Amino acid sequence: MLTLLPPLYLMLSASAHPPQETPTPPLKAPDVHKRGHCQEGEQVLFSCPLKTGDTVSLCASADLGTAPGAGRVQFRMGAIGQVEMVYPQQPKSPEFFTYTHETFVRSYGDTVSFSFEERDYTLRDMIGSGHPGEGESNNFQGLSVSGPDTPERSLSCAQPPQARMGRLAK
Repeated sequence: MLTLLPPLYLMLSASAHPPQETPTPPLKAPDVHKRGHCQEGEQVLFSCPLKTGDTVSLCASADLGTAPGAGRVQFRMGAIGQVEMVYPQQPKSPEFFTYTHETFVRSYGDTVSFSFEERDYTLRDMIGSGHPGEGESNNFQGLSVSGPDTPERSLSCAQPPQARMGRLAK
């Protein structure tokens, strides 16, 4: 004997178990820390938010390093979306910047230096070890600025920088 269920029961049982929907993942905002002031299509050589609230970025064209002297580089500093300092005004050849890989007793890393408006700027990505009894460690990640009338001022990164300054090596 076949028993027919009333239509109301079928509606309730169908609505009690709706089809499973896959939730849509939230959209991810671009990682501003990684790109800083560098635009899409540019290489990020160095970028970090400073503890002062500004972000410093050293950006290079995509062709940097493809041939000797190839590519253009530019330093940018300011709040995200509000660049306040640019050097040089138009991106220039890598020779406008001095790249150095430094090694100390307890630390090592990369620096990029340039001079602008009678001030010397140095981006540093220095890391070190904590071996007791050895010389001082020179850990510093950020920007140092000095001038003829002012002592050196060090502006530390608020978090580890995105750094690939070795791409400036000749």
